[in-house]
Amino acid sequence: MSYRATTSARSAFVGTEHAVSTAHFLSTAAGNRILELGGNAVDAGVAAGIAMNTVMPYLTSFGGVAPIIVHMAESGETATISGVGRWPRQHSLAEHRRRWGDAIPNGISPVVVPAAPDAWMTALARFGTMTLADVLDPSIRFAEGGFPATESYRYMVTKPESRAFLERWPDTAEILMPGGRVLGAGERLSNPDLGRLYRDLVEAERAAAGAGRAGAIMAARDHFYSGAPAEAMCRFVQESGGILSMEDMRGFSVAVERPLRAGYRDLEIAFCDFWCQGPAVPQILKILEGYDLAAMGHNSPEYVHTLIEAIKLVFSDRHHIYGDPEFVEVPRQALLSDEYAAVRREMIRAEAWPGMPPPGSPGGAVGTARPQAPPPRSNGAPAEGDTGHVAAVDRWGNVFASTTSDTYMWSPVVPGLGIPPSGRGIQSFTDEDVPAHIAPWKRPRLTPNPALVFRDGAFCMTVGTPGADSQVQAMVQVLANRFDFGMDVQQAVEAPRFSSFSHPDTMEPHAYLPRMLRAESGVGEEVFADLARRGHEVQDWGEVAFAAGCPTVVASDPSTGFVWAGADPRRESHATGR
Repeated sequence: MSYRATTSARSAFVGTEHAVSTAHFLSTAAGNRILELGGNAVDAGVAAGIAMNTVMPYLTSFGGVAPIIVHMAESGETATISGVGRWPRQHSLAEHRRRWGDAIPNGISPVVVPAAPDAWMTALARFGTMTLADVLDPSIRFAEGGFPATESYRYMVTKPESRAFLERWPDTAEILMPGGRVLGAGERLSNPDLGRLYRDLVEAERAAAGAGRAGAIMAARDHFYSGAPAEAMCRFVQESGGILSMEDMRGFSVAVERPLRAGYRDLEIAFCDFWCQGPAVPQILKILEGYDLAAMGHNSPEYVHTLIEAIKLVFSDRHHIYGDPEFVEVPRQALLSDEYAAVRREMIRAEAWPGMPPPGSPGGAVGTARPQAPPPRSNGAPAEGDTGHVAAVDRWGNVFASTTSDTYMWSPVVPGLGIPPSGRGIQSFTDEDVPAHIAPWKRPRLTPNPALVFRDGAFCMTVGTPGADSQVQAMVQVLANRFDFGMDVQQAVEAPRFSSFSHPDTMEPHAYLPRMLRAESGVGEEVFADLARRGHEVQDWGEVAFAAGCPTVVASDPSTGFVWAGADPRRESHATGR
């Protein structure tokens, strides 16, 4: 059985040369402008990603994270850039407990080194063709001239926890609530300090013009991490009771790595390493490979149950095994093997697991052979997820994808810079039995995780989304929608989605809701009833759930040479091109 939608909120974009799809219409416009000027997909992706940091401060930040994956058509090179920061060198678990106890409250406690500036500029210098001044031009204009408030802005800023944070940090509040009020949709927001920071980086690039295009970009990068911006950030963090130092800033750099790869049916997925949750996507797909999903029927009770149970198994491994590979011994090959998937698949039963299943022992039997972290407690609602995603493909076949994040309401804005330091520490744990616990210079286990899909060695599609722990779950559903149920890229990102919450949430306070399954109403009441009989606690997410993510994808059709793009209408995403 294959799926064919009869209605869709939008049609897929189909271009003859290039395409870009992002979580915000102005970000998409910025990326497309670069492509129209002759830039490649990396130029466009960096411009769009920084624009997203600029016009979506309630969801992303230039001072935050930006893991990136690129594919360069001429050389055949595919690379990932580890755009996640590190805990300061003096931020031990003991020191954290001394200052903040066993919690990781938002504010100053979760501050890690900002990674996005390094990731953007490293990608541009190594794989792009344009200058930093070229790609920053749209963002400078947005920051200084203003950009429209959206419904997503209003939704995020009016949350009680957001309002409480903004009351504590007036410099942040002045950006998100100018004049002390939440703006109406269509009113103008701006960030002049951020515009000045961008211009400062452009001046640093121009001063180093003799070093060549790439060298000048990296000089601007060095200015951010060693010059006045770094000094202002460290001074503010320390005066506010935090730990970040100039040694941390100067010593930081992102890693450019080969992606991990795993097969699914006739596809190959390229994805980021275990410093993020990205490997959970192929792990889940490998379990699903043992089923005929199309024969089950799209969003049928059997399909939803099977996928949710596979997610539970893999998220147990994620909780007990995943962590920064520089600090945690992760059995990469075993976790991603067909043999291990077959063993884990045997644990899917007719009834729902009542909570998080036991982790596996990759390369051997299932169960308790590995030490298990203490069972987490139920403690409130999981995070809905901030973040934005950008994807671009150019006329030469180069591809760029990045999932950038860190809301201005995790850590406070540095006066004069217009950005907060990265608050990504909220995705660490204070439990030493969890591999992703706090340690000096360690990277939090990141939720954002862009990926690329190949068939017969040729680029096929990008996949990525915001949505915290729903990211992986949405990505798997988009891939199944496209390649198992025959949807086009727009139908694949629009179809009703569902997520499990029967695992410890990545975000502090790591809520855990055993049996919980949330599904958009389009899945259907009859399906809800069947799932309840199987032991799931089903909650109706409503017709459209903000927390279900917002995938934005680009794809290539080798048979026609056309490029496709889809953008999820659950938020302000948009796709365009030529």
